[in-house]
Amino acid sequence: MAELMSSSEFRVALEQAFSGTMAKDASFSRAWATGKLHKQHFVHWATNHYHYIGPFGDYLGLMYANTPDHARDAKDF
Repeated sequence: MAELMSSSEFRVALEQAFSGTMAKDASFSRAWATGKLHKQHFVHWATNHYHYIGPFGDYLGLMYANTPDHARDAKDF
């Protein structure tokens, strides 16, 4: 079994894993920002994201409520 990372090693590894995967770098976001999308593109985007965005506030509330006080900095990540 692999040895567990320390919390600081885990955080660095997590940040590195997400590096370069920002939405601003996605082709859809670039097309949106440069005005290359049409209404139908946004309709399709909204349809795909509705089920994710709708319960997102509930998800964050549950996550924050179940995060112990000694791990408050995890809520800001």
